[in-house]
Order: sequence, then C-alpha cells, then structure tokens
Amino acid sequence: MKATIYCVVVALLLLVIPAASGQALTLEKRQILDGKVEILIPGCFTEMDPEMLQLKYPSAQRPREVFTDERGATNVAFNWTQNKADQAALPAYEKALYSALQKAQPNATWYGHGLRTIHGRQVGYLEMLTPAIDTEIYNLMFFTDVEGRLLIVTFNCVKKDLEVYKASAQRIMASLQVVKK
Repeated sequence: MKATIYCVVVALLLLVIPAASGQALTLEKRQILDGKVEILIPGCFTEMDPEMLQLKYPSAQRPREVFTDERGATNVAFNWTQNKADQAALPAYEKALYSALQKAQPNATWYGHGLRTIHGRQVGYLEMLTPAIDTEIYNLMFFTDVEGRLLIVTFNCVKKDLEVYKASAQRIMASLQVVKK
C-alpha cells in the first residue's frame, strides 16, 4: 500500500503547476475518459494539445486529459491512475494523501480535506494554497474510483485569481458523476 500511496502522491504533486487567468467561467457538461465520467468544465477551456501536455507534465505519469484556458495556465487535469481503488478504499487514500501532502508542502495553507458524497459516491478532496516561485497556487484535488482504479482530478489557478475561480472549482467537483455502462 505504501508504494501505491507514493505513486499517487507523486502524481498529485505533478498536477500542482502554476496557473493564471481572470475570466469569469461558464461551465459546460463534458464527458471524459471515453464517456466514463461526466463533469462540468469551463466552456472556454479546450483540451490541452499533446505538445503542451508533454511540456507542462514531463513525467510519464502525466494526466490523461487536461482542459485549459487559452494560455494553458488555469487547468482541470484528469489522471486515471493504475492504482486499485473502490469506495471502501477512499477514506484510507484521503488520510494517506493528506498526510503525505502536509509533509511535501509544509508551507501550504489548507482550506479543507475529507470525503464528500457526490451523486451517491464518496469523493475525497484536498483543497490548499501552495507556494510557487513568484506566487501561490490554489489547488482543489478530488478523487474517486472509476472501474476499480483511482481517478484524480485537479483544478488549479494562481492566488490572484482565487476569487474568480474558487466557487467554480467547487461546482466542478460537485458535478463529478461516474457514468454506469
């Protein structure tokens, strides 16, 4: 389990990247992971092209899909990991990830963490502001199981845009729905 948690923590840390944008968001329902998940995404966001995806996420553990603003700065990233997960495992993931991220980001400002029920499913979340070179980054990471594997979704933006994006980030998380096939 420690190796699994380590891999998930590394994946989460790779998703915490600088972001910036200031436009108001209109959210639109999108299907991701080949229709396995429905979620609201800012209507002005487009899927990140493969070249930018490789540049921003150079690790082999890069997210599967990333939706981004026109500058590639504010992002909603989806990492459908190979880590086994089910509803019963989510409390342990939440506890371990929170502990690991507290150690990895000791100067983070935490807004919250825990589990919520969204559309009848448990969803773990971690919400924080992390230091970067010249600003701070707002991160809302949330996760659940999809077909026996852990899905991690990350929304991020720079601190100066927090007031514009925080409510929308919460709405994005609240819209997460695993589609039964």
